[in-house]
Amino acid sequence: MPTPEIEFQYRTLADRVGAYILDGLFLIPLMFGINYLLMGNAESGPQFVVDVLATLTWGLYMIIAQAWFGTTLGKKILNLKVIKLEKPEAIGFKKAVTRELIWIVPYFIVFLVYVLFNDPMKNIDFMDSLDYNLYLMIVSVLGMIVKFITVSRDPMRRGIHDKWSGSVVVRKAL
Repeated sequence: MPTPEIEFQYRTLADRVGAYILDGLFLIPLMFGINYLLMGNAESGPQFVVDVLATLTWGLYMIIAQAWFGTTLGKKILNLKVIKLEKPEAIGFKKAVTRELIWIVPYFIVFLVYVLFNDPMKNIDFMDSLDYNLYLMIVSVLGMIVKFITVSRDPMRRGIHDKWSGSVVVRKAL
């Protein structure tokens, strides 16, 4: 007996932002915990180390969850799934990495510039912490703008990272 076709609804930017916020509610305490375990209870550690760990934690979570389960905790709560464009199954590791690299690489460029051009031992401070945080914020805002524009203009609601990886975010139709 043939299986019936499963119908999916393409998800809106609001659904995706909601899932992202829910993921943040889980991940931010986790990132603080990892930071505490690695940095101890020091008042302040090297900010770029904390930021690199946070980016790696977030990126690995997104990659592993979407590769193996096709969803993150936030997406699961909202009944969303990331699937291959060509067939309704989890995107797998390669597509998950491709999907997230577009967000991770710009952060690491800022981190790299910070590390290469700052030497606290020699009092060389090419980029002070205000500039550094401003650049990270600019990267975040530009990423969100690109995501908003690409998701809102695509009939399947695919962002640039979905197009790049051959994925789509859906909810099973009721």
